[in-house]
Amino acid sequence: LYMNFRGDNPDENNGNLPTNLFNIYDNQSFNMTIDKLDSSRDYTLRVTYLNKKDDAVDNLKITANDHIVYCGKQFGEIDKEYTDKFCTPKYVTAKYYVPKEYIENNSIRLTLSEPKMCVMFAELSLKFE
Repeated sequence: LYMNFRGDNPDENNGNLPTNLFNIYDNQSFNMTIDKLDSSRDYTLRVTYLNKKDDAVDNLKITANDHIVYCGKQFGEIDKEYTDKFCTPKYVTAKYYVPKEYIENNSIRLTLSEPKMCVMFAELSLKFE
């Protein structure tokens, strides 16, 4: 796993870049477990990507506890309002719906995978609806 923290880079951080922005790429999958969730609520997963369309990305898969949240082409549904408000033109944010039924024991085992082009993202967040 390669993480490149960019918040302290003056060439990248001109005040428009969130200080927690980082890059993760060159791995076929990214896995993490998120605990202490409210299993009575639905969640929105937002993932920020480099705004560089790549048609070779055709099997981006996001799962929560082995339930498919998204499977398809690069990005999925762009969250235009979030992107316009929080991202520089270099980045774009997509949002994905995670229903409460996917939460098990108040946690989610989140996996992002892309077997050909690898997983590449800058930031992610999970917030309840």
